[in-house]
Amino acid sequence: MLIVEKIIGDIIVIEDGKSHFEIPRTQTQPDIKEGDILTLTNGIYKKNQAATRKRRLEILALQEKTFDC
Repeated sequence: MLIVEKIIGDIIVIEDGKSHFEIPRTQTQPDIKEGDILTLTNGIYKKNQAATRKRRLEILALQEKTFDC
């Protein structure tokens, strides 16, 4: 899974579960945000809408569970 860890100017830092690497913003869709899950298609990193939405919902559920105590 490729996750946008952070965006620093024109550089996107991606975490792949094992390591981190950087790519130029020109290799992504313009609407990429931190926390998005990406897929690589024809040399362009694109946001995986379904996987990003699912991951965000899972994180929200964990937050609610943690702070509901």
